[in-house]
Amino acid sequence: MTVRTGTHRLYGADYFVLGEAVHSETGKTLVLYAATDEDSPVVQAEPLSDFFNNEHKRILGRPRHGVVKRGVYEHFKSTPENQKKYLVVGEAIVPETGEALVLYIPLCGPFRVVARPTTMFLEEVDRPELGYYGPRFRYVGE
Repeated sequence: MTVRTGTHRLYGADYFVLGEAVHSETGKTLVLYAATDEDSPVVQAEPLSDFFNNEHKRILGRPRHGVVKRGVYEHFKSTPENQKKYLVVGEAIVPETGEALVLYIPLCGPFRVVARPTTMFLEEVDRPELGYYGPRFRYVGE
């Protein structure tokens, strides 16, 4: 099941659906949406299975926008022969949990939008077997 982009009226409120993403850890399909009655809407991400069944949709406090700069990032396992670059397109929040997500598109392989927890995106990794300690993703430009 996919959700049509555009405005949906659910439980007395209007929501604009931007599209879908895949959660990097759970593999669940998420619906990306925002309430249309706000001056500065927050993009939210909710499992597709819950999107039409949640009678108590609520807008949480604003996520910390600008935590992750938009642009191209490289994963720490990237090599010249196997480049792992990603285009960060924005941020979202899961309404039920308040979990902040980074939305990105892999620049190789099939087109899809991926949602990864912001804490994991920004964390430092320690991989002595690879001789690496540093950020999981490194900003490389726009």
